[in-house]
Amino acid sequence: MLDHLTDVGAYPNSVSAYGTLDQGGDVSQWNEARSSPNGYRGVRGRSFGGEWYDLGYSQFLNVNPAYEIMDIGFRVASVPEPGSMTLVVCGAIGFLIWWKRRS
Repeated sequence: MLDHLTDVGAYPNSVSAYGTLDQGGDVSQWNEARSSPNGYRGVRGRSFGGEWYDLGYSQFLNVNPAYEIMDIGFRVASVPEPGSMTLVVCGAIGFLIWWKRRS
């Protein structure tokens, strides 16, 4: 167990069972699950605020989203950009439509 901050990637031989690194000390994360009729949202994961032995499993909490809690965060996900073939096909279709309207 470490009781101090470390640089990202400082321990490259400590890969988890899922092939990830540097997950200890993360924050629990909001998710879209509505866990109760009163508007509470689901929170999954473990955070730096727990004990080291708690990092091995996830927990599910019901939390009011109006609260500010230092060890709950969120992950920004992105939609992947379309592949080059998709862009070529869309461009060709757009060009054909433009050409047809021009004539």
